[in-house]
Amino acid sequence: MIKTGLVLGKFAPFHLGHGCLIEAALAEAEHLIVLVYQARRTTAIPLHTRAGWIRTLYPQVEVIEAADGPEDTGYSMEIQLLHERFLTRLLEGRRIDAFYSSEPYGAHVSRALGCLDRRVDSDRLQVPVSGTMLREDPSLWPLYLDPVVRADLVRRIVLLGGPSTEKTSLAAALAQRLGEPWCPEYGRDYWFAHQVNHRLSMEDLESIAREQAALESQLALRAKAFLLVDNCPLTTWVYALRYFGYASVALEQILADYLAFPREYWPCRTDLPFEDSPDRSGPGSREEHQELTVNELRRRGLAWQPVAGTLAGRVETIMSSLKGKT
Repeated sequence: MIKTGLVLGKFAPFHLGHGCLIEAALAEAEHLIVLVYQARRTTAIPLHTRAGWIRTLYPQVEVIEAADGPEDTGYSMEIQLLHERFLTRLLEGRRIDAFYSSEPYGAHVSRALGCLDRRVDSDRLQVPVSGTMLREDPSLWPLYLDPVVRADLVRRIVLLGGPSTEKTSLAAALAQRLGEPWCPEYGRDYWFAHQVNHRLSMEDLESIAREQAALESQLALRAKAFLLVDNCPLTTWVYALRYFGYASVALEQILADYLAFPREYWPCRTDLPFEDSPDRSGPGSREEHQELTVNELRRRGLAWQPVAGTLAGRVETIMSSLKGKT
């Protein structure tokens, strides 16, 4: 009887072949541990996100995030010993009855753990795909990735800036050109419904940031390769600084979680005529907003590109960049 099984990998990304492996293990083992390695050299998708895919798709398994796991791969004696020592230390005191894999490393890992070596679809006949193939060819995503995973691989183009910088028009125009969805600004309608004397509370700003991020995640499920985003929790954070001079602990955490995920940031320059409206604080506010936004992107070491000029020119600037990176 196999009481405890083990699966490990980078899952960059988690695909149907990985699912086949986990399901084979679940059919035999009473309890299954899935160990997710850090993979900074392989993918920009954070460890917690990749582990989250497995927790979502297979809630019955125990997922361990190996943040300090070795990233060197290969079959030299040195690298094999590195991985074996890491696993025996990490799993110290836990008995593993079977190690499940589709790779040759199943032999030395199972020996090190003193357990059965269970290979599943080593020749990739059941699911003819690999993580490398999927990283190199997004056209394969619909065939081999669950929508939950695919949504996190979509390139998110985040348009930033103060009021009257054409973010909304730009997001809509880009979405139309790409045939993709776009995520509207959540805070504008919220402001009209909840403002008191032209201001929101810190709790209001926390709600806006949280719901803006959630709306983006929902719309990413509908995207094929790109999602255009009109503002984000960073915008809400900037409003907190402007209103109160600080951001709450909760708002700081929402922003930190948001910025940990890879996105492409495009601050929209203030070179267009200012169009006033009841929810805006005059033309000076957008320059202050822009300065705070760009300064924070710089402080956090995040890459960004400014976009300026007419709406048509802004569309072409971003479209050229997207084509250059595909």
